[in-house]
Amino acid sequence: GGNVASLIIAKFGEASPYEIKALMAAGLVLFLLTLIVNAIANVIVKSTGKSGR
Repeated sequence: GGNVASLIIAKFGEASPYEIKALMAAGLVLFLLTLIVNAIANVIVKSTGKSGR
């Protein structure tokens, strides 16, 4: 079980070179998805005004 980040950490030590490439690709995809979600959130916050703080 667990999430993608914990899977990458658990498998990295015993991975073959090909598996390491796949794990690195999974990490890159996870990072890019995080950037996209944060960018969308920033656009939403800026478009709705800065109420609260």
